[in-house]
Amino acid sequence: VGDNVWEISQDILGVTDGVLDFQKNRYSFRIELMRKIEYWTVKQYDSVITPSHYLSTLIQGWGTPLKKITVIYNAVDIPPIKYSKESIRKREGISGNAVLTVGRIIPVKGIEFLIDFFSKRNEQFIIIGDGNLLEKLKKKAAPFKNIHFKGRLPREKVYEFMKASDCVILNSEIEGLPFALIEAILIGTKVVGSNVGGIPEVVIPGITGELFKRNNAKSLNSALKKVKSPSNVKDFSIVKNINKTCEVLLK
Repeated sequence: VGDNVWEISQDILGVTDGVLDFQKNRYSFRIELMRKIEYWTVKQYDSVITPSHYLSTLIQGWGTPLKKITVIYNAVDIPPIKYSKESIRKREGISGNAVLTVGRIIPVKGIEFLIDFFSKRNEQFIIIGDGNLLEKLKKKAAPFKNIHFKGRLPREKVYEFMKASDCVILNSEIEGLPFALIEAILIGTKVVGSNVGGIPEVVIPGITGELFKRNNAKSLNSALKKVKSPSNVKDFSIVKNINKTCEVLLK
């Protein structure tokens, strides 16, 4: 479960408010009608499964009682990556310290801030994904030789870039539960993420990664200095996910 009405309102209808402000503000008749339909639809179900406690709290605000909601984390299965970190870096032309971000290139992912941040630093900054800001941000990053756009890639290729990178970063405004950070943690790569949404349920400071204040250069710099390789990782296995889902369905 996510707030699809908020996403549509941002992508198509010109809303610029963040997801939290969107919950309390009022908008056009069209948006309010879509919101009423969304809230009503969710309340019709006997059980609602969400991938994070953050999203559970969000939909409780829509009038869905807590007793109907079960949190089951997304399942992630990382296949063996047959190439070494060194061989991937050599093949892809990666040198020095490399930081990777993966996701849709849209405003809520905060990639423009990351381009500004890394344009003033020595790390190689690699961006995987596509979206409505792709061409604009390519032009913005063109003068900087350390910033690289890779476009949309097959998942196995993404995993190779995660393994080859020194850190994976998300500067999102909102995340239900961040697949990219879970995948990077399971691969063993350092991660840093903005302290929003479901990210703190995955990124535990000093254990699985570090958190930073979104769009804050000082906070991000501190997180990059402190971050260590992940340890004590939660169980995101498919088996656990299936078992918990079956428990809900058999109630």
